[in-house]
Order: sequence, then C-alpha cells, then structure tokens
Amino acid sequence: MKPFFHFQLSRSPVRTAGLGNANSAALADQSPEARPAAAVQTVLKQKPIPLFAAWLLIAAAFLLLLAGCGKPLDKEPLTKEQFRAMYSNVKAYKGRTVELYGEIFATPQRLDEMVYLQVYADPVNQEQSVIVAFKEPGLDVQNGDYVYVRGKVNDHFTGVNRFGNKLRVPRIVAQEVERIDPATALTPSRRRVGP
Repeated sequence: MKPFFHFQLSRSPVRTAGLGNANSAALADQSPEARPAAAVQTVLKQKPIPLFAAWLLIAAAFLLLLAGCGKPLDKEPLTKEQFRAMYSNVKAYKGRTVELYGEIFATPQRLDEMVYLQVYADPVNQEQSVIVAFKEPGLDVQNGDYVYVRGKVNDHFTGVNRFGNKLRVPRIVAQEVERIDPATALTPSRRRVGP
C-alpha cells in the first residue's frame, strides 16, 4: 500500500514553523533519528485528506465539466436523413430539435391553451405529416397555410385521419410557429433549414 504522503529523511535541523510551540519544542529536543517519526505523528494529527476523498473531488470536477458540455446534437436541428429516420423510431429522437417548412392540411384544433396543427413537412409531395403542438391558441393560421416550425420531437401521436385511416405520426412541441409565403416553403433553396 502506498503512503498518502512522502517525507525525506535527513540530518538537517527540523523546520518547526507552523507546528505550534509544544510540537516545535518536542521536535527540537529529540535526536535526529527520532525526529522523522515525531514529524510523521505531527502530520498525522493534522488529518490529511483521505485518498478516496481526493478521487471523489476529481471525479466530481470531471462530471461538472462534462455536464457543462451538454449534448451539442440536441441543439442542432435534425438533418433530412435523421428527419426521415425519426418516423420509424421517434423515441430515439425525443428531445431533439426540429426545424421544418410545411403546409397545414387540416383545420387547426384549439384546445385549452394549445393549438394543434397537422402539417406536411414535405409540402411538395404532401408527405411526412407531423402533429405540431404550440402553446398559442390564438395563432392566426388555417388549413392551406404554409408555416415555419421550430420545436422538439416529443412522441408519437396515434389517431384517425379524415379518411378514417389510423395514423401514427411524430408529435412536435413547437417553440416557434410562423406563417410564411408558399414560395419559401416550396423552394428548398429559399429555406434557412429543414427537410
């Protein structure tokens, strides 16, 4: 077992500063061979930090450093490929940021303090439908409007569409919904981001 501290044996006079008057006098009166043992006893009385406490402090500092880093991918919007993959495994993308340009294809539902939109994330092909939940029931949008949405993937929404077909689509909790012109939504080169 390795010691917590290391001291060097020497025949030089013992430095007694800071050890207190009683300890200083006791060390000065001892023979040179007895001085290191007395010095060790004095050091042990000062209760050094145990090795496990030092490792604990190092581990805590490391964890705080990692926590400060966060997950940079959570802040970056999903790529087109990730957005498509999200449909088969929404749980894997839960909490990830989504930005999309889409077309509202049903009448917005306003319930409590929320508005729910059914949006085609691919308005050109009328595909990749998502449910967008936004905490702004007074949002001025309607069926056929084009919107820019920024939010986070939440879960699957299971329901029935207007044709009676069962659907299971990703639900996006939006932090921002903005009505945009159709040219921006339908022309990928004019978009800032999105699938």
